[in-house]
Amino acid sequence: MERKMKQKSIIEAAVLFTLLGMVVGYPLTAFTGYTPESFETPGSINQSFIPEEGNELGTPNFTARYRNGIAILNTSTITIKVTGGASFIPHFLFWPTGNNTTVYHAKFVHLAEYYDQNKDGAFQYNEIVKFQPGGRKIFPFTSGINWEFSGFYEMTESGKTVAYGFNFTMQATNPNPKWENVNITIVNRFYVHNTEEILEAGGESATFNVSGLSTLKTNVFVTNWPFTNFDIHKLALRWDISQTGTHTQNRIRGDPVNVGKNMTKAKRVDPPHRKREISIECNAGKNYTTRIRVPNVVMLRSRDRTQERLAQCNMSYRTDTENIRMFMSADAINGTVVYDPIFEVAEGSISGDEQPSDSEPTNIGLISVGIVLTAIIFVVIIYVVKKRK
Repeated sequence: MERKMKQKSIIEAAVLFTLLGMVVGYPLTAFTGYTPESFETPGSINQSFIPEEGNELGTPNFTARYRNGIAILNTSTITIKVTGGASFIPHFLFWPTGNNTTVYHAKFVHLAEYYDQNKDGAFQYNEIVKFQPGGRKIFPFTSGINWEFSGFYEMTESGKTVAYGFNFTMQATNPNPKWENVNITIVNRFYVHNTEEILEAGGESATFNVSGLSTLKTNVFVTNWPFTNFDIHKLALRWDISQTGTHTQNRIRGDPVNVGKNMTKAKRVDPPHRKREISIECNAGKNYTTRIRVPNVVMLRSRDRTQERLAQCNMSYRTDTENIRMFMSADAINGTVVYDPIFEVAEGSISGDEQPSDSEPTNIGLISVGIVLTAIIFVVIIYVVKKRK
């Protein structure tokens, strides 16, 4: 009986070690984030503003300033420059702080309504629908538009600053009657700590881990788009990715992309199994990787705000010898579409044969070590039990 009790205790210990190994493998996040509607109107989540031209925000780890239509954010890891305000098109430039040999660009270009005629799940220019009567339903971000800069603001939770934000809101200078009701706001936030941000709508949610002081989280709100057909049409947001300086290899889902090739058709790209995003990555010197993460989910909200849901976002791209043109496609809605790209610089470089991860940041190494150690402990305990029989 005593021997059986000892064996039972040893087995219980083995189970406990197994559970402990599983728990150790899970990453921790500092804060639970906000849903995007919290950011749509500055001031709606206990923000303190610094809207005047030239004013700055700063902490020992972070500085932000805005002058002459350019916002600059700087930490020890990443520097981000955003042109916007007045007639500047929203254009993001970023690089590892202290190494601007290569500067990475992401620029919003246009919105286009289309019908996926060939059912390939990708936006194609020959699928853009037309006004009746009139030309194609394509809205360039440069056509008679000014972008109003909100000023930097702090975002607080329980009295503590968790992030800094700034917005660009479309102001039409020469309104076209076809677009007179369309509103676009580009909302940006830069978290102080690693943050778990939750996109919630209609009882569904999608969670994205955002690294503190190295990632710019962006939402693009498009409201009152005049869809011709709400059942079968989609709205594609195009933004271009490029480099200046010393060019490095771009990869999408780990596969090299030849930017110098002029693709005639866009190619659909899907996240890995059970993932909610893809990554466009490239080396940034020896120690860092630049990454643009593209979630495959958008939020749709009715005009009267009584209904909202998460929906599939089809992603596709094509190259044009200078840029990667990225397209995020959303279902039609009489209301608001919220797109959700993420820009970041991460520690560690990609080797030529390595396949970058498309998942949210996790403690993969810690998980692996925990599993291996747990397995070894379990085998040793079983061996001891058998020896004592």
